[in-house]
Amino acid sequence: MRKNLRRAEKLLRNMSVVAEIQSAIAIIRKHASGTRGGLEQLAHSDADVYAARPGSGRASYFRRYGPGTILDVLGDTDYEFPASGIDAGRYVTVLQAELRAIASRLVMPEFMLTSDASNANYASTMVAEGPAMRMFDRMQQDMIEDDLGVMEHVLESAVQGGRLPATTLALVEVRAVPPTLAVRDRLQEAQADQILVRNGAMSVETMAMRNGLSPEHEQQLIARRAAVREHNFNPDEPRDERGRWTTGGSQDSGCAAADGTYSPEAAKKAFDKEKARSDIAFKYPKDGCYARAHLMCKDIKNSGGNPGKVWAFPKDPADPLHAKTPHDPAGHVEWRYHVAPTVPIKGADGKVKDMVVDPSLFDEPVTIEQWNGAMKPTGGGGISNSRTKLGEAPVLPDGTRAPGSGYGPGEDPSGDLDKHAAGVMKDYKSREYTPPGTAKPKKQDEK
Repeated sequence: MRKNLRRAEKLLRNMSVVAEIQSAIAIIRKHASGTRGGLEQLAHSDADVYAARPGSGRASYFRRYGPGTILDVLGDTDYEFPASGIDAGRYVTVLQAELRAIASRLVMPEFMLTSDASNANYASTMVAEGPAMRMFDRMQQDMIEDDLGVMEHVLESAVQGGRLPATTLALVEVRAVPPTLAVRDRLQEAQADQILVRNGAMSVETMAMRNGLSPEHEQQLIARRAAVREHNFNPDEPRDERGRWTTGGSQDSGCAAADGTYSPEAAKKAFDKEKARSDIAFKYPKDGCYARAHLMCKDIKNSGGNPGKVWAFPKDPADPLHAKTPHDPAGHVEWRYHVAPTVPIKGADGKVKDMVVDPSLFDEPVTIEQWNGAMKPTGGGGISNSRTKLGEAPVLPDGTRAPGSGYGPGEDPSGDLDKHAAGVMKDYKSREYTPPGTAKPKKQDEK
């Protein structure tokens, strides 16, 4: 096979060189009679451009023949065009023969090497493809075996070198799943995978990897979609005679529309849902707004919404934000900053406006202006707002962007942010304050 490849390479190279030389010469003009000196004098007198070659000093003559040029020549003058004598077809036939021999040795369809499907029909292509697919599958299995051997050797060396625990080899299983070979009958392959999964011969994770999918990522998306469906379900909504909801389901149940926006009614229901959460310390407004906003944004996003965040900073750091609240013994709290989620709400006129969801200060969604008005600095200074997308840090009053991912106005804490926020709220739930004489709400399991 290597000999065939070398011959094909030389043939292709020589064919290209010969064609290049032949096509570089425009015309060969033959004179039946005449001397060398006479021909040189004729070439010089007829030339449009004359140039001397560097080094040798030999003359080169060029004459331009424009489109439609009519030549008057003597009877003993003969014109020959070398480019017309190029017969590439002969060389291509030989080259294709060499490539066909290589394809046969590789158990591949002819057209895959020759790029010529003129001899292939549907039936012959299908027959040729079967052995090729089996051979490619064998090659994949050989590569998997070699790669697994390398990985096992790496793990053994790491254990022996003390870089991994001694129990690693017993706990870690290295698997390799090759990409699916591209075939025309995609449905047949999917059905075969489904049969293997159903009979317990292959896992769902392996089937996902065979199709180029990440099992963990797909499971997260499936769980998110299931949560949205559960959130949208409302058995009391009216239906037609065929059992279909007639009022749009998601908007009536407090969930976002397909574009992530809310109607005013749906936004109020989504607000009430967040306010009723027992895992967020809304009655301890002194601290933890970053954790409250993080957990609410996560729930809103999982419910199909498109939340953002709005930040408030006092323009004068010495003049902190001041908010009145019944959930602090002093009757008010002071902050060096405050943050809350925002959701896009579409009004009756079709216009979309971001509204603030902050159950620590309000009982319904409010505008950013109303939100600012509830925490004016004591000294009467101004407020600097920054609106961010999820994962984006706020812009500080001095115009610089804060570090981190926007969990807070500084560097992110180490570890998982969801767990950090849940831990903060668990701590602050024990510090919640209810004014004397105010009945505490009953838990769901209390009568």
